Amino acid sequence: MRRIAGAWVTLCLASCCIAGPVGVVVTDPEGRPIEGAQVTGISPSHDGQTLYTDRDGESRVPWALNPTAWINVRKEGFETVWNISVDQARPIRVMLRRMESEK
Repeated sequence: MRRIAGAWVTLCLASCCIAGPVGVVVTDPEGRPIEGAQVTGISPSHDGQTLYTDRDGESRVPWALNPTAWINVRKEGFETVWNISVDQARPIRVMLRRMESEK
């Protein structure tokens, strides 16, 4: 019984870290949403989960092994934005610029 209870708590904690309101909105400089951008949670000691933005450019803030402190956002053809603090108002707005060779 204790093992089942422990598994239930783990499942609940995992779902609360994955599910939730929009935490990140990714757009291009013209404000158009970017679908399929990778949003990776980073803690001081580990990279965490990677989620992808939907067609509206929205994603939740992904978890990391330790509490998520930053996120990295990348998409092929765009410049990566590194170490964005999650300690700010939500949704966190991230603008990706096209790489010079992609313009």
